[in-house]
Amino acid sequence: MARAHFGSLIKRENGTYMGRYRRHGRTYYTPTQRTKQAVRADLVKIEAAILAGEWEPPRKTRSGTAAIDTDQSWTVRAWYEAWYSRQEKAKRSPNSLRAYRSIFKVHILPDFGHLALTDVTPQVCTEKFQHVLETRSEETAKNVIRSFSACMGAAVEEGLIAENPVKVKGAMSKTPPKRNFHMITPTQLIELIDAFPEDTRAAGALGSWVSLRYGEIAALERADIDLETGVVHVTKSVKRAPNGGLSIGPPKSDAGYRSPSIPPQALPIIQYHLESFTAPALDALLFHRPRGPNGYLSDRVLRRDLNKAAMKVGLPPMRFHDLRHIGLTLFGRAGATTADLMARAGHADPATVAIYQHATATRDRELSSRMGGV
Repeated sequence: MARAHFGSLIKRENGTYMGRYRRHGRTYYTPTQRTKQAVRADLVKIEAAILAGEWEPPRKTRSGTAAIDTDQSWTVRAWYEAWYSRQEKAKRSPNSLRAYRSIFKVHILPDFGHLALTDVTPQVCTEKFQHVLETRSEETAKNVIRSFSACMGAAVEEGLIAENPVKVKGAMSKTPPKRNFHMITPTQLIELIDAFPEDTRAAGALGSWVSLRYGEIAALERADIDLETGVVHVTKSVKRAPNGGLSIGPPKSDAGYRSPSIPPQALPIIQYHLESFTAPALDALLFHRPRGPNGYLSDRVLRRDLNKAAMKVGLPPMRFHDLRHIGLTLFGRAGATTADLMARAGHADPATVAIYQHATATRDRELSSRMGGV
């Protein structure tokens, strides 16, 4: 009779595999692998180490953090604290960490914190979604469910529960945000940027003509601007930490790593800024503010300078982020495809950039209605 294999195989939802085995009353997992054969090989090595008396409990899990005791009776609150700690150690975006902390404190832990992970059901998650919908916006309700799902999905990966119970129909898809901003013409945009103070004029040009986010602009260094090829290399972003301070981190998503071209309207403004306001070192911040938090340019400064400039040229008050929407709308009107808009904006979701193509379609209908003098 053939000897049974040591340990067991687990197929994950993404099609990869991992091994599970018991030792001294505790459950352990092998690293995730692409094939069953690779996991079997890992389990054979572990069994050989056990038989030779050389086996030691793994200090790290596949995610690079401390091993989780799968025999503990985990409540939602206890698991959330462990999971959140892992997000911090993995250097997740400060904005994401702040959002997770707020969502769980306000919406999840008061109702579910005392429950065992195994007691969370799809039905109670759906009821929670409906309750948040009654008092908050649809996007807030979706964010609550998506955050809870991320936490519980990690519990599945650790073998604490068999499957993710946070399955709420219609809650996992993102709703394209409604952007109410005052659209202006290219001529008005040129006048608006010219009305900025000299030391932040390039920030206005980068936010509009190049369509960068505030955090991406504040993190730019001299080396990120390539005047010869006319591109900006976006590799990092300034973010507001949970304590309210500013810190450097990666872009908003993988799609945020990009090198958008600089339109001719913005190139001389950026070149002048480099010559007049940026230190010569390649790692010098493009916009250095000695009095700013950690030397970074604050979004409050840009908001102030933008609204002073808008007042000078007779435009209504704006958010600095509105410049990005204006720039992307102009890019869409120039004939950009969905892929073009996604690449320039640093977005991974086509639905997010649909509004800019919608603006193009509106313009098309407007022009077609004028054909033949109608």
